[in-house]
Amino acid sequence: MERGLTQRAKLALTWFQPSVPDHEIGRQLDEVAQCYAEDKEMAEAYGWRIIQKRAVFKPILIGCMLMVFHQFSGNYPIQAYGVDVLSGTDSDGGEGNPYLGIIIINTAQFVRTRGALSAGVD
Repeated sequence: MERGLTQRAKLALTWFQPSVPDHEIGRQLDEVAQCYAEDKEMAEAYGWRIIQKRAVFKPILIGCMLMVFHQFSGNYPIQAYGVDVLSGTDSDGGEGNPYLGIIIINTAQFVRTRGALSAGVD
């Protein structure tokens, strides 16, 4: 619609919907043009410019860096493969539950994270 290909769009709609009258095809073209204009307006208002603002960019950067540090800290493999790693040990205390060790590790990580978060809050 932006490049002046309205006639071509009308031919495409007519080809896909041969039984639809011309006035209905015109209404559909108007609706498509209106949606395109609204999308273009929203893209200009909420595009990359909003992410480049310091109030938005800084928290996104901090969150991404936390994810990178989490990935490379060795914490993720323990959470993902902990049951497999601990199943070869006697970490279940002889109870036969291979999930007990990973439950204890994840609980300790959760408590540690909650403690760090509450210590940082004034």
